[in-house]
Amino acid sequence: MTNKTYSIGKSGKTGRISTKQPVSGKVIANTEQTDGVNFAGEFFRIIKFKGKKMIILPWKQLEYVLEGDNAHEFATKTKGLRGKIVFNSHELLAGEKMDLIIKIATTFNLQKVEDTAWPRNKNFSIQENSEELIQNLQWLFRVTVAKQKSKELGFICLFTDGNGLYWFKCSRGFHTALNESIASLEILIDEAVDILTPESRELVNALYRKLNSFFS
Repeated sequence: MTNKTYSIGKSGKTGRISTKQPVSGKVIANTEQTDGVNFAGEFFRIIKFKGKKMIILPWKQLEYVLEGDNAHEFATKTKGLRGKIVFNSHELLAGEKMDLIIKIATTFNLQKVEDTAWPRNKNFSIQENSEELIQNLQWLFRVTVAKQKSKELGFICLFTDGNGLYWFKCSRGFHTALNESIASLEILIDEAVDILTPESRELVNALYRKLNSFFS
């Protein structure tokens, strides 16, 4: 059986790889044609999505190949392609460019969290719930189900009305989550300057610096 794959390794070359499998004790050719990428011993399927090639990235495999110093090489070898990360029946970042997906995967904790683990429907007043709000900033940019019965995942982000009220929401779009969270943290830093403890202010400032420097 012949699988059409693009083998990407240290040499940087691509090519066609023949694989064989035993059936009833015999070795026969596989006539199924499958596009894909081999990297660091892992195979990633390529499909067509809206006329463009997209790499399917099972999370555990992606996490494995990005260990050590592989991220830059993997981004170089998959340049120009789009992808999506899959967690069993759920998916994240579908259709995004591979260089962005890899940078996100190496910057944030993409382990999926349960929908009930974070305060989806709770509002926080900076005057009354400041410390509780700060404690829940641990969920910022964690991955969860975007909405009930949806296969799409998104990023937990921070929103504010600009008048002392804050809440967490899941956004499927990375750029929306990033921009809204940065803007909300900026307002939080200004509003809470005389409310938060020095430790809490430093935590908020550290989160702001991390998000604000993502594209720098």
